[in-house]
Formats: sequence, C-alpha cells, structure tokens
Amino acid sequence: MPTETVSSIQQMAKENLLGGAERIRGELLKLDIKVVTATIQKYMRLARPHRAPKANAICERFLGSVRRECLDHILVLGESHLYRVVKGYVAFFNQACPHQGIKQRIPEGTSSEEKEVRKGKIIAFPVLNRLHHDYRRVA
Repeated sequence: MPTETVSSIQQMAKENLLGGAERIRGELLKLDIKVVTATIQKYMRLARPHRAPKANAICERFLGSVRRECLDHILVLGESHLYRVVKGYVAFFNQACPHQGIKQRIPEGTSSEEKEVRKGKIIAFPVLNRLHHDYRRVA
C-alpha cells in the first residue's frame, strides 16, 4: 500500500472522529483511491487515540438518567436555572439515590452516625421541587 494512502487514511481518521471506515472509504473513492474497508479499519486503529468505551457508556447512561429523571419533567428557564437544576440532581444522584450497579448503595455513602439510626420515624425530604424524595430515619 502506498505511504501516501496510509497517511491519507490516518489523517482522515484523526480529523473525522465520528466517521467510520466506510465514510473514509467514500472519501478515498472521491480521490480515486480504492481501498477495502478492512484495510482502512486497520490503519484507523493506528491513527486514532485510545478511547475508553466503558467510560463513554457510563457517561451516556448518566446523561440518560439526567434527562429521563430530571430534565424531561422541568421547564428550564435559562442557563443559570439549568445549572442549578442539574447541580441539584447530581447531588441527589450521588448522595441520596441508591444505585443498582453497586447493590443498592449510595455512591458517596453515609456517615457512620447516620448508619447507627436503625429506628425512628421515616421522613421524606423533597428534592428538586418534589420531583424526587430522599427518605431518612430521624431519631
């Protein structure tokens, strides 16, 4: 394979992170360069920086939660309002919301004093204007 073709594939892979091998193949065909998709994929792997697919999946899942559990239910009135709403949801999500992936525990956990309270009245603390509630025992 000519060095110029390999360089072109790698340049296109770096500059078009959303485009796959088929897209690059189309661009090469426009330039009258014929290369099979498998070869393009081989050189794309060498050109693109290593990405963390698990991190991306976790981020996508979290953003989906923000949308479904928060933003779909609130009329956002501006950028500062959006910031306050998302900040409040993130606090609830990390400090009060049980997560299935960690056996219904809370990511930031609770203090040892709060864990000792096993009896007492259960009180609901409204979060995000009563969109969610944080349930706690009071001694």
